[in-house]
Amino acid sequence: MFPRITRRINYDEGKEDLCDDHYCHYNGKHGPGNGICCEEGRRKQSGSYWYFYENGKMVTGWKQIDKKWYYFTTAGNMIANESVKSGGKVYLLGDSGAMVTKKGWAKIKGSSTPDRYAWFYLKSGGVCTTGWKKIGSKWYYFDFYGPMLCNTTREIDGKNYKFNKSGVCTNP
Repeated sequence: MFPRITRRINYDEGKEDLCDDHYCHYNGKHGPGNGICCEEGRRKQSGSYWYFYENGKMVTGWKQIDKKWYYFTTAGNMIANESVKSGGKVYLLGDSGAMVTKKGWAKIKGSSTPDRYAWFYLKSGGVCTTGWKKIGSKWYYFDFYGPMLCNTTREIDGKNYKFNKSGVCTNP
């Protein structure tokens, strides 16, 4: 049976719809047998990206596209400018949605606050540092989703630590 339409993007003849977890092209009529699932690829709707397999099934979780890794939520939309916890590790996804794999410092603009930036420190394989990290002679603290603390005081393991605007702990 053809999937039930749960969200209509465009109703006009020859337009495309998102149906349950499938992306389909309709030939003017909605209902069983009238949908043709599209070719594999990425689609942008309502400001978000989705990726669909050749059978029209929506991708969720990790997907490698052109040698880069992307993460799609259980609802199917691609994550960008955020970190994501997967398999007990935290990964950073940049502006394009691709996993940032360069080892060392990485800066991304916030998805909910595009005028602000967050700093991360990446290990090999795109894994974000979390917790305490000594870099050179300075101590930094990276929150549980990877962003470096800065311009704040935070209680960690029962002690208050101060972090300057560069993220350096001033009372390690």
